[in-house]
Amino acid sequence: MTGSLCEFGSFKGFSTAALSEACFRLGMTMDVFDSFEGLPESDSQLYRKGEFMGSYEEVRANVREFGNLAPVRFHRGFFSETVGLYDRSQIACLWMDVDLEISAVDAIKLLPRLDPRSGVFSDECEPEDFVAGRIIEAPDPDSVISPICNAFRADGRLIKGCFISGHTGFFRDEKHGIPVLMPEPLLKLKDALL
Repeated sequence: MTGSLCEFGSFKGFSTAALSEACFRLGMTMDVFDSFEGLPESDSQLYRKGEFMGSYEEVRANVREFGNLAPVRFHRGFFSETVGLYDRSQIACLWMDVDLEISAVDAIKLLPRLDPRSGVFSDECEPEDFVAGRIIEAPDPDSVISPICNAFRADGRLIKGCFISGHTGFFRDEKHGIPVLMPEPLLKLKDALL
C-alpha cells in the first residue's frame, strides 16, 4: 500500500509515538492532525471544549522521546480548518481518536483518498457497536460511527466493521478491504511461546 498514515487526534502523543515508529520502520510518512487546543465546541453531553489538550511542544517532545519524528508532519488546527488543505493524494490508513461526531465528520472527508484495501481505525468504539456482523449506527454528538458509515456509503464503499480491543473498532470496504488480524490469536501464540 502506498500513501501516508493519517492520525486524527493526538492528545499527549502516545499513539502518535507508537505509530510514528511503525511508519519509520515501514518507510511510510505520517500526517498528524490536531488542534493542540483540545476538543472544539460541540453539542456533546460528555465532553467540554478544550478537553484532551496536549500542546504542540508536548506532543513533539513525547514523539521525539518515545517514537520517531522523522516520518511525521503535523497539521495544526481544528480538522475543519486543516483537512481541506491536505495535499497528499493517497492515504494508506486513517487512525481516528476524535471523540466527537462533528470532528469525525471533518476527519472522514479524506476517505476518498484512502486505499480501498485499507480501512479506518477508531478509538471510540465498544463491542456493542458491532452486533451479528452489523454496525450499529446511532447519530449522536458523542458518537463517531454514523459519520464513518455515511462517508463509506457516499464514496460507494460497502462498509464492514468489527470491534478489535480496548475502545478500537475497524471499518473497511467489504469488497476490497483487507481484514485486520484480531488480537486473540496473537495473544494465544504469545502465551504458547512463553
